[in-house]
Amino acid sequence: MIPHRTIRAGFTIAELLIATALLAMIMAAAALAIQAASTSHEYNSEKARLVAQARGVLDRIARDARKAKSMAVADDHTLVITMPNDDLHSYGRDAANPADLVYIQTVNDVASSSIVLAGCVQTFLVTDQTPACRIQIVLKGTYAEESITATVTPRKWLF
Repeated sequence: MIPHRTIRAGFTIAELLIATALLAMIMAAAALAIQAASTSHEYNSEKARLVAQARGVLDRIARDARKAKSMAVADDHTLVITMPNDDLHSYGRDAANPADLVYIQTVNDVASSSIVLAGCVQTFLVTDQTPACRIQIVLKGTYAEESITATVTPRKWLF
């Protein structure tokens, strides 16, 4: 009679080590892909926020410029727009916090409190190109930076 061999089901230690190594490589690749997607999302979200913020500021300045009686650029690159009713609308960097771009309305020689239009401003450059003004805004965030340039012109008065 031939002795009966018992067959044991299971994996050898070598097979388990190979499976563990493969699983570790797959998990590492997945973690890197998730991290890359997260970083890309953070960059794109911040870039979109900076673009929207810069465009909002330029749109506001352009809207005032279209109604303006005159525009002037101060030495500190502050844009001062004189409206038809002689109110002054000033756009420039905040003296207390230069990273903020502020708007100040002056009515009857009394200035209102400043309104922060944008934070994280790296550059706010206004160049006088009479009768127009060239405005460059550079906003810098943690991950992204956005630069937008526009030329604004007061409307022509026909009287």
